[in-house]
Amino acid sequence: MFRRSFFLSFNTWRAVAEKTHYDVCIIGGGPAGITAALRAVDYKKKVCLIEQKRLGGYDLWDGSLYSQTMWEFSNLYSKLKGSQAKRIYGETLDTYVELDEEKMRESIREVSLTREAQITTAIQATNSIDLLNGLGTFSSDSEVLFHNHVTKEYRRITADYFIIATGSGPRKHPFVEADGTLVMTSNEIMHTAIPKSLVIVGAGTIGCEFASIFGALGKTKVYLIDKSDHILRDEDPDVVQRVQDALERAGVVVHHNSFLYDLQPWRATEEEMRKLPERSQGRREGVQYTILNRRTRELETLHVDRALLCLGRAANYKGLGLENTTLRTKDGSLLVDAFGRCENSNNTYAVGDAADDMHVVSMAQAKGKIAIDNIYGKGVRTVPHLLESMSSVAFLIKAVAAVGLNEATCRQRNIGYVAASFGYDLVSRAVAADNTDGFIKIIVSDDPKMTILGVRAIGMDASTLVDLGSLAIQNRQTAFDLADRLTAYPSISQAFQECLRVILGRSELKANCFQSLKLTRWEPDNFRRGMCYQTAERQVHPAPQVDHEMMADNASGWKYDDAMRVVQGDHTGHAEAQARLDKLGEEAAAERQRQMLAEERDRAAAAQARAAVAAASAAEAQLEKEAQSAAEKVAAAKRDEEEQAAAAVAAAKLQQEEEDRLAAQMEIMRKAKLKKEMEGEGTATDSPQLRKPTSSTDIRPALFLGV
Repeated sequence: MFRRSFFLSFNTWRAVAEKTHYDVCIIGGGPAGITAALRAVDYKKKVCLIEQKRLGGYDLWDGSLYSQTMWEFSNLYSKLKGSQAKRIYGETLDTYVELDEEKMRESIREVSLTREAQITTAIQATNSIDLLNGLGTFSSDSEVLFHNHVTKEYRRITADYFIIATGSGPRKHPFVEADGTLVMTSNEIMHTAIPKSLVIVGAGTIGCEFASIFGALGKTKVYLIDKSDHILRDEDPDVVQRVQDALERAGVVVHHNSFLYDLQPWRATEEEMRKLPERSQGRREGVQYTILNRRTRELETLHVDRALLCLGRAANYKGLGLENTTLRTKDGSLLVDAFGRCENSNNTYAVGDAADDMHVVSMAQAKGKIAIDNIYGKGVRTVPHLLESMSSVAFLIKAVAAVGLNEATCRQRNIGYVAASFGYDLVSRAVAADNTDGFIKIIVSDDPKMTILGVRAIGMDASTLVDLGSLAIQNRQTAFDLADRLTAYPSISQAFQECLRVILGRSELKANCFQSLKLTRWEPDNFRRGMCYQTAERQVHPAPQVDHEMMADNASGWKYDDAMRVVQGDHTGHAEAQARLDKLGEEAAAERQRQMLAEERDRAAAAQARAAVAAASAAEAQLEKEAQSAAEKVAAAKRDEEEQAAAAVAAAKLQQEEEDRLAAQMEIMRKAKLKKEMEGEGTATDSPQLRKPTSSTDIRPALFLGV
């Protein structure tokens, strides 16, 4: 292998090492790849990290950090034209402030450069990571060819293990091609001038974030195409409604229940440009799009300056050379196990967006660490339950954060729950900041333990509140474990505590006495008090069941503190309480068994009833089919008879007409003969013999002779 270098006008080639061997070769310098590389250093391993573009991947460049920084600008601008500015100046400041777009883009870039420099410093400090800038391509399952197109450097790299962390890119639209100028993706939209009007195709998290950013900046009329009844289709109605109201206040128009029917970018020709006045405001380029309402089937066409495609992200394997390996893919994504190990390989892993995970930075980093720990860690390999406690945040008009289950998911899984919603207008910190547009909602299991199942927060410091819930879910904590925790005052975290106290009935503010303070309890029809969830919990963490109503019954000698000590394992001096718990558990188990048997009988009876109904329906359908067939045959026979009768009538009519015509002709001939006899111009023997035709075929010759 050779590397070519240039000096003046001379081209020379220099030989490089045939092979370089590493413990781990990582392709991709994004969040997953960087985390995997730094974790491998903890195991004293030599690492090769290949990055084709910029260190940090799509997180730092054109991705999460870029959009988050742009959101901070839009959030600040919305404050200047909101109530917070009025508190200080008595009026909004948006008429006095003009957004400097170039300065904003420069600031966004500076943020990414700062983080890139920090990561570079961390890598260089290890002295165990070789950072190569260029393209890494598999030439086989055990070798990667590195190529830098600028320096013309080539290397053959072998390693004990390979990790694919090439990230993802914007998913392509099936019939609309992004040209990067009029029709853009998230890779281009933050590098161009803010348009006066914009249509966003896709109302998922990415689409809603950009709609919020451009709507809050106040310079763009935003249209959002949503194929569902509402945006954020996996969220609860209270969260969705709050976000939709905020988008509408920002001037965003949402096309609900609509599909993109057509989208065409256009530019004025040179002749059309010359016809426009020099200072004309007429459009010289833009996008025309047509939407189809999936309910009314009506078409609507609109015109905007730019279009943004937000259809999610897809794994990026461009130039990776997967065709040279035995790795397997399905639907365009590598097949991996729980640790990220690729199918058909013992030494190749795929992590982060390259494994088509949740496309979240924190998940990518966790999967990068798991892969390295699985390779070099000792002891039993176990996969942590990341999804249960993984929190997420979407930066919309207000930040929306979530962790664990929501109400809709609990109902789908038949999990009984209790949910409390606590508005920011009841939190001192939010009132002081005049930022009361938000709330927190905590969902716990509707059983004696009241295990925390999920948290939703929207508004000020939403991600901080959700992180408290994430830790509680990870540790399988209950509302009782956290309700007595003290928080700083004033702080947003007070909302978390008060929400728990509302669930337990201990809050100073009672449920439903304020519009923003709500308590909801839901039970499935065929289960009681979340038995479905309890069964799953007992399989993982068996625990004695406690009835809170009996714990609160002081008259019977049963006290709350005693019961909690039993649940927590402190059995000293509480033998009687333990005996009552055991008896209660046995009775509850017997009751559950009876319920299960009754439900099984009900299901069997329902199945038999459904089978009988289905059989009756099938018989009825068969009879109806036979009757219809007989009716069709009768109708066909009747049609045949009618056709034959009509044909006979037509033939008789035709024969009669011909006979009438012949008779008329004979009468004419008779009169002509009589006239000739009277005039003495001929005798009877001069005329040919006439005869009456015996059939319709004899008519025409007879007439001819008569003429």
